[in-house]
Amino acid sequence: MTSEVTSIAPTVPSSRIIAKWAEPKPFPESDLSSDSLQVWSTDAMPVRLPTAAQIAQELFTAMQRQPVCTGRWILAQSIECAIYPRVCAELGWPMRPWLGRDGVARHLAKLLPQAPRYMWMELDGERRNLQHYFIPVPQAANVTRLAPRRQRSG
Repeated sequence: MTSEVTSIAPTVPSSRIIAKWAEPKPFPESDLSSDSLQVWSTDAMPVRLPTAAQIAQELFTAMQRQPVCTGRWILAQSIECAIYPRVCAELGWPMRPWLGRDGVARHLAKLLPQAPRYMWMELDGERRNLQHYFIPVPQAANVTRLAPRRQRSG
């Protein structure tokens, strides 16, 4: 009996594999600008979960940190099924619904400079029109030197 060891080469180059998307983060503070006040006993305090908008902001920031994502159209299905769960897990935050009136996808689309776009692509040998999100390159802070004021002579 012979044993054969077969090495399977990864289909994705190692430079495109992302090991870490985000650092763990505590839940965001709640908005205290409301006129109403809620009082809870210390043994029954509700947990303040992050909103879909806060999760979308963290997701957007995490994707902008990755050179694989920036300046490219990213398949919405890849964000929903791979990137979004990973970012939430690394943050230590629970996932919120992806679709819907208050879904993470809707809030993510509001953060982007361009509306999500449907593009034709070949997937499993079949042409499909699938939604993509454009992840812009983060803008570096531009510091410009102002021209010195002209002084009046006289």
